[in-house]
Amino acid sequence: MNNIRINVSFDMRSPDWATPTHELYRAAIEMAAFVDRIGADQIGLMQHHGSDDGYLPQPFTLAGGMAAVTSRIRFLLGAVVLPLHDPLELAEQIAIVDQMSNGRLNVIFGAGYVPFEFAMFRKSLKDRARLMDEGLEIILRALRGEKFEFDGRPIYVRPLSVQAPEDIVMVGGGVPASARRAAKFGVGFGPMKAELVDLYLAECERLGHQPRTYFRPVPGMPLAVHLCEIPMPAGKRSRRMRSTSSPNTPSGQRPRVRIQTPRSRG
Repeated sequence: MNNIRINVSFDMRSPDWATPTHELYRAAIEMAAFVDRIGADQIGLMQHHGSDDGYLPQPFTLAGGMAAVTSRIRFLLGAVVLPLHDPLELAEQIAIVDQMSNGRLNVIFGAGYVPFEFAMFRKSLKDRARLMDEGLEIILRALRGEKFEFDGRPIYVRPLSVQAPEDIVMVGGGVPASARRAAKFGVGFGPMKAELVDLYLAECERLGHQPRTYFRPVPGMPLAVHLCEIPMPAGKRSRRMRSTSSPNTPSGQRPRVRIQTPRSRG
């Protein structure tokens, strides 16, 4: 039993039939305090933009609210789509949430894959590899305390994070380039495929970098387990499962299904 870890994830999606959004966010913060109190290990917060069902677009904001009502549980944000955002602002958000949580933050950065999101932020999918590399360099150097210029732009972040940036930042992805990128920058790795972990470790050894936090996905394990106090009839349940998808749900992404309870929905 000592090897069992309990992780609780929030994507904050609220279709028409579900809990109203303003109630959902308040309940999520109360749930964070509860799972912290009973000994859960980690809260995961996702990020996507422009989804009709309100998929969480600002995980740092919600993590700050949750950090204020918790004392021991860790936060994993991801994947945050780094190419869409200003890396200087991301570095500042990391520093503040890590300060608010007293060093309980990890952030997985991904390159992104949804054309609609890139269009929203006026970024090109063709530039995502370059923007990932530039963004990781800026974030890591800034959180180490450096004052420097990057492409003619002054960079300086204060306050700094409680943890070393290499202990916070992770790279996520499902292709070999993501494993190589994580090793190159000396940060952790959050792969979508178990076989990429071996590539990450081999690249760390080749570059002389100490491997940081990494996850090895277990094939066949469920993405999530949902509990409810009152089972719903099969027909109604299947209709609700289908309704969680929205027109802007990223292609290839399995919709997360909420089986709601009368007491604490969402």
